[in-house]
Amino acid sequence: MEIIKIKNNEELAIKKMAEAIMKDKVIIYPTDTVYGIGGNALSEEVVDRCYRIKKRNKEKPLSVIVKNLEMIKEYCTISEREEKKIKKYFPGPYTLLFRRKKNSPVSKGKKLGIRIPDYDFIRKVMDKIKVPLISTSANISGKPAPYSIDKISRKVLEAADLIIDSGKTKYKKPSIVVDLENERIIRNLLK
Repeated sequence: MEIIKIKNNEELAIKKMAEAIMKDKVIIYPTDTVYGIGGNALSEEVVDRCYRIKKRNKEKPLSVIVKNLEMIKEYCTISEREEKKIKKYFPGPYTLLFRRKKNSPVSKGKKLGIRIPDYDFIRKVMDKIKVPLISTSANISGKPAPYSIDKISRKVLEAADLIIDSGKTKYKKPSIVVDLENERIIRNLLK
């Protein structure tokens, strides 16, 4: 397990995280909301590891971080109305649910949760890779989502290949989950 602090090492952290994702490693990383655990969302091995580390039921989907609208369209079907909403919500502390069009190990259902965080570091990492990044909180399922490294369980930390530390996250709470098709807020903890 390697730990890199972003402060004074941002370029190294971006390079190491991008390389780790492309080598199918599991990473703990900061977002604008909370710390995530993830890796290459197209790798069944990485997805399985994330489920095991979190002790999460495989029936519950994981979300992904993508680079841009084009990447969203690659994995999801989007209406014109939804495309307009994307521009309103992204980047930001939201997970938007869309109809999934490609099979993905992170979601077996009809919908896929998508994020584009309001956090330059993650967007710079996404510019270096060509795959979606698993975006699920770095906690054991049912436990509070961590907003700093010291809030992450030792077992979760030890199970990761790489840890990126940036101190406390901006919002310190999980993202707001919005089902755009049905225009419904599924989760809102940022109040």
